[in-house]
Amino acid sequence: MIGGRSGPKRDYSEKPLLFTVYNCLAKTEKDAPGMNVLLHGILTGWVTRELIKIFPAEMQHQLFPEGTDLITACHDVGKISPCFQKLLYSQLQGYEDLKEALSLWDETHASRDAIAFHGSVSQVCLESLWGSEIGKVVGLHHGFTPNVGYLSDDTHIDLYGGPLWARLRREFIRYVTDHFDYPEDFSPCLHNSYQAGVIAGLVTVADWIASGAFFDGKTIDITNKNELACFAKHAVESAGFRGISYKRDLDFANIFSFQWNTLQKELQEIVQPQGGVYILEAPMGMGKTEAALYVAYTLLQTHKVRGIYFALPTRLTSDKIYERVLQFTEKIVSDGNGVTTLLHSTAWLYQTELGADAAPGASWF
Repeated sequence: MIGGRSGPKRDYSEKPLLFTVYNCLAKTEKDAPGMNVLLHGILTGWVTRELIKIFPAEMQHQLFPEGTDLITACHDVGKISPCFQKLLYSQLQGYEDLKEALSLWDETHASRDAIAFHGSVSQVCLESLWGSEIGKVVGLHHGFTPNVGYLSDDTHIDLYGGPLWARLRREFIRYVTDHFDYPEDFSPCLHNSYQAGVIAGLVTVADWIASGAFFDGKTIDITNKNELACFAKHAVESAGFRGISYKRDLDFANIFSFQWNTLQKELQEIVQPQGGVYILEAPMGMGKTEAALYVAYTLLQTHKVRGIYFALPTRLTSDKIYERVLQFTEKIVSDGNGVTTLLHSTAWLYQTELGADAAPGASWF
């Protein structure tokens, strides 16, 4: 049955649990213990804070409720479970006492499609504490919905470690809650489906950054919040998430090397500072692309929007617009810190095998 025993009956009162929040591993590195779950969770929370700062202030309040950093910091609480820890410790030399403590559990139950997969344990644990919506958001951080069946309480599920491991998971959550300065009884709450969708993606990205090579080999003091914030800021920037500064008050001719026409000027005059949806229809050759890009430049200077997304129906039209948008961004950004990316099925050729020959205007473009 789901959550039933695997192997001999376990006596949870026989001896104290040898595992703590400090020796439950999040990963291994080259046959050696890697970062523990507590440090990984705290780093993920700090990375989350840095990612949220990228968004305009108005969007931050709309998309990220109080406690978003706590939600992401607890995304891997399910790794504090015997099947997952056996999966990792079985790869290491030594640690015989810990391996013996895990001997009655089967690490195959921690595989991605099994009931004790750590994403499943995280979902059930947080659902029992903070409700089903947050549980589901966290459970999704590997890109799929875990198979948790009807489970909604992790405290007495044998494959999750029973009450001793459940107590350890709650100790982890209390530690993280205190670390991020929330009251002991604080419970984060999602107010709508938009927040749930955005935070599900945020958990995935923050986890990816906090799991990256940036932190490998670093000695990190888990109590030094200034150092943690600094590490997180540099990790987020290294992953490509960085603010862009723009040259201010460029006129149309500064950017495009020709004066604007009546159509382009009229569009600019009706655009409101807060943005909106604008539809511009005109024959080919009238400069609709330049009109749209100049409006985007005007709004980017307000810092109420964060970028430009240009969607076209074919690879060929995308390639040609990419060339024009790249020239545009090179004119408006300061210090060459703009990021313009082409996205379609063969776009990778431009940055890899074809190299410089695939750059805009070059022989293979």
